[in-house]
Amino acid sequence: MTKRETPVEALKRAIEITTRSLSGEQELSVHFGGEVAAIVEGKITLPAAPMTMEPGLIAVLRGKADALALRLAHHDVDLHRAARPGPGPARATFDLLEQARCEALGALALGGAGDNMQAALRERCLAKGYDRVSDKDDAPLAEAISLLARSRMSQHEVPVEAMGLLSLWRSEIEAKAGPALDALDAGLLDQREFAALIRDLLRDMELIDEAGSEAEDSEDEADADEDDSGAAGADEEQNTPDDQQESEGSSDTGEADENEQSSELLDDDADMGETQDTQGKDLPVRPNFHGLGDGKTNYRVYSRAYDETVRAEDLCDGQELARLRK
Repeated sequence: MTKRETPVEALKRAIEITTRSLSGEQELSVHFGGEVAAIVEGKITLPAAPMTMEPGLIAVLRGKADALALRLAHHDVDLHRAARPGPGPARATFDLLEQARCEALGALALGGAGDNMQAALRERCLAKGYDRVSDKDDAPLAEAISLLARSRMSQHEVPVEAMGLLSLWRSEIEAKAGPALDALDAGLLDQREFAALIRDLLRDMELIDEAGSEAEDSEDEADADEDDSGAAGADEEQNTPDDQQESEGSSDTGEADENEQSSELLDDDADMGETQDTQGKDLPVRPNFHGLGDGKTNYRVYSRAYDETVRAEDLCDGQELARLRK
């Protein structure tokens, strides 16, 4: 007797089919149960499917899948890397706008996909507190620029959940770069042209200079960020992968390498470069353990030929992962 498909299984199957169709990759692997929505080694990983068939939750999950599929369909990694500014606010803005371009192409062609991505964007803005932020220090300029650009390109209103953020930046952005924002539409179908239009916008916002280098204020801000994160750097090297976006997956934001391919519309936990500061916390102690290469152990790896890394999503389904992570 054939086992009857559950509603959750039917939802996952439908999302897999539409994600492959949107991406143009019929053999694309789509996994559920990840920590965040991300593209990892050419595979899409999504959070666990909701246990209840609540339309709002389904729309959010579909929106995350749609955003990643559209990035696979419309984004050229090498071209993006070549045009990308150095670390700092200019790069963060550049990355967000390129993701917004990919999503806008889908939103304009497919109304349902646009609505789904709008639902995911609303969830993300709420999670980041953009509805209630009241201090510019807590309100990323790159996010504000991308929200205004996304609205113009996708023909969707900026969600009310982002109005706190925009109340701090909108007038300044539109005064400095309103025409440049309006001009982005012209490059929607051409990533190279779009990258050039972004750089025009960055100049208008004084985030890069006329030569295309990061503006002095932006460089100072980036240096300050590096100083602030210096204490956590050593712990992060040992405890987190080199590129959190690729090992688990965007937002998108301590800038990811171009392997990241992660939607900035996605979960807050997908933000690149997020560290876990363990100072002041009790950590497990193994007094007799010595790490490799410290000169206190004779152990050496003989061969890695038979090493295998298996993702949790490949060992059990999303429901089981959700139970294990409680």
